[in-house]
Amino acid sequence: MASAQSIIIAAMQEIGAIALSETAVPDDLIAMGLLGFNRRVSQWNTRRPFGSYEYTQVFTLPTAANSYTIGATADSPALVVTAGRAPTKIDSAKRLQTSGSVVTETPIAVLTFQQWDALRIPGLLNSDTIAVYLQMIPKLPKLWCYGFSAGEQLRLSWRALINTVLIAAIATDIDWNEGVEEALTSTLTVDLGIAFGKTISADQK
Repeated sequence: MASAQSIIIAAMQEIGAIALSETAVPDDLIAMGLLGFNRRVSQWNTRRPFGSYEYTQVFTLPTAANSYTIGATADSPALVVTAGRAPTKIDSAKRLQTSGSVVTETPIAVLTFQQWDALRIPGLLNSDTIAVYLQMIPKLPKLWCYGFSAGEQLRLSWRALINTVLIAAIATDIDWNEGVEEALTSTLTVDLGIAFGKTISADQK
């Protein structure tokens, strides 16, 4: 994992704006780097899937219900995700079953609205989940489960957007894929190099 700050410092070191051994980076350079970081992320977000990465999270169903809201803690959802990371489309889903120290993951179906709407019975209480459907509702998406029981665990995967970062969270690690970190460092190196009037080598591009 890396933070926006560590990516900015790495880019600054690449172009020679700060020494490789320098850790106390002036605030004005950090602010300039963050501006470039957020500008690049915003550009990527307009070009999915380049501005997103595969994100996976395991949820424990808190109660026996056939639907659960998903969102940030501040919105009081049934299933909590990091702010700005709520899914807009589920790519894959698995049901986790634990027997002793062995965890078995069973793929379950991810349904479209038409497929979910065609079901005669929209839920089976106290049975294993065999399918899910994500209903997009403003602010809080809702996950519907066909088959559900309290305490059941589901592993869901979706494309999460790379969010812009506030200065207050600049040192917070972000659990994106390693390739995204490398791509951001590389592109920010080029962007900052141009801003500083530096010559960017072929290896840095």
